[in-house]
Amino acid sequence: MDSISIKNDEDNQDFLELTVVAEKLQKIEQIEELCKTEKGEKAVTARTRQLGYARLLVNLYHKSPFFLVQAHTELGIAYLDMKYNEQALEHLLAAYKLNGPISSSTNNNNEDIDKLRQYHIKILVKLADCYLQKGDAEKALKISNKTLEENKKIYNEHHISNVDIYYIIANSYTKLEKYEESIKTFKIIYDIYEKYYGYDSDKIAKICLEMAQVYE
Repeated sequence: MDSISIKNDEDNQDFLELTVVAEKLQKIEQIEELCKTEKGEKAVTARTRQLGYARLLVNLYHKSPFFLVQAHTELGIAYLDMKYNEQALEHLLAAYKLNGPISSSTNNNNEDIDKLRQYHIKILVKLADCYLQKGDAEKALKISNKTLEENKKIYNEHHISNVDIYYIIANSYTKLEKYEESIKTFKIIYDIYEKYYGYDSDKIAKICLEMAQVYE
């Protein structure tokens, strides 16, 4: 085979690879759009397809392993929404293990590192929620406290992004029958909501109701 033929074959192979990669990326974008409105079985089915596309992109076309991190995370969340806690835990743990080396890599610039750290926090929050739903409040509390400290390093103590973490902490304390600690944590959420939304907001009313239900 002459050099021109070899070059043409290589060009064709490169074009095919680019076409396949572009197609899979487009399908992932479509799944993201779909799952903004779809939940339940449809979301699980779509996220399972996304995981398949991610495996193809990473394992065959050597794209960023973060595609796998996102796919495992979103599938885990879809299972968690359906209360399929064992399946959720499997995928969230996979995402956590994959994202650790990526988020600490020295090959990333500062902006990428911040985004990866934020995504790592998202994984940890969902992991804590999953353990709480499974009935392991001690583990949920341990993960949440660690996650809260990490989130404060990115934002600050009273940032709105802390609310989801504080909720898990408060509900974990309630499960453990540490009611005073639960109330203290709900009061922190109250203060954050008041700062961001004002005293008369629906969120303030909701948090007051949840505090009242702690001892029930």
